[in-house]
Amino acid sequence: MVSNTTLSAAAYSALSGITMGDLLKTAAIGFLLSVVFGGSLLAMAGPKNAPHTREVAQLPGPERPWFGWLLGNAVALQHHRDSLIHPDWAAAGATGRYLSLMALERIYTFDPAAVRYIFNKVDEFERPAEARDVLGRTMGRGSLVAVNGAQHRRERKVMDPAFSTTAIKDMVPAIHDKGAEFVSLLARFVNEDDLEQYATPIPPKPQDRVPGKRKVDVLGLMGRLTTDVIGKVFFAHDFECLTTPEGSDLMHGFDKLIDATHKIAPIFEIQNSIPLLDKIVR
Repeated sequence: MVSNTTLSAAAYSALSGITMGDLLKTAAIGFLLSVVFGGSLLAMAGPKNAPHTREVAQLPGPERPWFGWLLGNAVALQHHRDSLIHPDWAAAGATGRYLSLMALERIYTFDPAAVRYIFNKVDEFERPAEARDVLGRTMGRGSLVAVNGAQHRRERKVMDPAFSTTAIKDMVPAIHDKGAEFVSLLARFVNEDDLEQYATPIPPKPQDRVPGKRKVDVLGLMGRLTTDVIGKVFFAHDFECLTTPEGSDLMHGFDKLIDATHKIAPIFEIQNSIPLLDKIVR
């Protein structure tokens, strides 16, 4: 019979014989196996881009970075989450393409005619799965912004009467009042130096400052306007997002929710890009 003491001594002797070189070799082998397994997983279950049409191939876009197979151009977008487009890309044209996570190609546009066409053809231009997942977790699964196809058409049909000509006429006074507040607050942001911290979340660089001018986050202000109009029209309540330069508690709470959603959006995109992971991690 071998005693526990003898076994412990043997185990200690074996472990004490392991050198730092042995540990590094083991770590290197583990890393290589992980790369091989991960690469095989991506090859078998990873996302595939649709074949290019000539028109898509001619669209401008950023260069593919060396890590593009994994992160695409997402790193370049990390400081532009509010606009969802890099200013250098926008300068190249109103419509272009870039790589999302897992090298999935995405087409962006801010051409008014193209945007109008897309929103009028919701059955042809469906929201991608990762966008529906993020919106579903934020706004509720099954909500209008998180569904496609027949369910989206059914929900739109239910909501259409609320946006009929007669209904919109009743909204005009509230929209007019909130529009006036919007203009007043915008003018304050431009004219009052002490309000610059509220005018934009990203202050301009010293070399970009222009005397008599002000950088203003108009997209953020439009979000405030939209929230206030929805509150007045549909809930008969003033959320007061435009009442003060710093905004309201509701506005800040919603901003935090959206920011948190943006931070975890890459996880959803990877899950939806690789169906196997989508089934494992929920």
